[in-house]
Amino acid sequence: KLAGLLIGIIRLFSMPVIGGNQLLATTRQNAELGIFDSLFSSNQCNISQHYHNLGLSRVFELRFFEIYRSLEYVGLLFEGLLISSGLTIAAGIFGFVLAFILAAFRYWKIFGLNLLSAIYVDFIRNTPLIVQLFFITFGLPALIGYVWPFWCHALLALTINFSGYFAEILRSGYASIPKGQIEAAAALNLGKVITFRKIILPQTIKKMFPSLSSQFIFIFLTTGVISEIGVTDLTHAGLFIDSRIFRSFEIFIILTILYVILSLIFKSSLEVIFNKTLGKKG
Repeated sequence: KLAGLLIGIIRLFSMPVIGGNQLLATTRQNAELGIFDSLFSSNQCNISQHYHNLGLSRVFELRFFEIYRSLEYVGLLFEGLLISSGLTIAAGIFGFVLAFILAAFRYWKIFGLNLLSAIYVDFIRNTPLIVQLFFITFGLPALIGYVWPFWCHALLALTINFSGYFAEILRSGYASIPKGQIEAAAALNLGKVITFRKIILPQTIKKMFPSLSSQFIFIFLTTGVISEIGVTDLTHAGLFIDSRIFRSFEIFIILTILYVILSLIFKSSLEVIFNKTLGKKG
């Protein structure tokens, strides 16, 4: 370091008279080359520590008030909450009805429809929801020529996705019923429709309820992808607010809390419905 310092001093006194800006640039260049490291090291450490502390203080400065002090932002979150939950409930109901029909085709082994149902279920369960959503939103309108609002495309995509998973759950539930019960019903001269409605279906729903409710909540948690097509759901509201105030950390904490609360509400509601219907039967 001493030798480097001496060389730097000799170069400083030996160079011709130049302007102030050029001298400053040359001196700075020498410092960057490490010649004057011993002179500037302490100042550089102090400056680095200052900016490091400043960065930490900015990172851990939470400013939730920028969200809840604006009625517009609170309204957007509430609207997104209603849209996300409403689309999930509607898609769950429609999807369950469609799944019931698909599972019935496979249970009764109706020729042709049994094979089509199996292909449909396997296709839905082996493709991502976002691919199905984009195909329904942008692919089908180009092929068929219909024009729907974006929320209708989202509802159709969620319904189809629900139906594929629900159909497989119901089918496995039908297959889990002991054959002895079906044979006993036949011995009592009960018809196939009555046997299915009174014996098979109630036991299937009761056995498969945990799987059905878990799948319902799981698909609700994936509904954030519908924001990709412009549906103003909860995720879309959060992204919009973040683009205005640039507080990503606070926004996604709030979104996480809201999704957890909604999931717990759905779980509790499904358990109450189950306990008041099939649960009390034994």
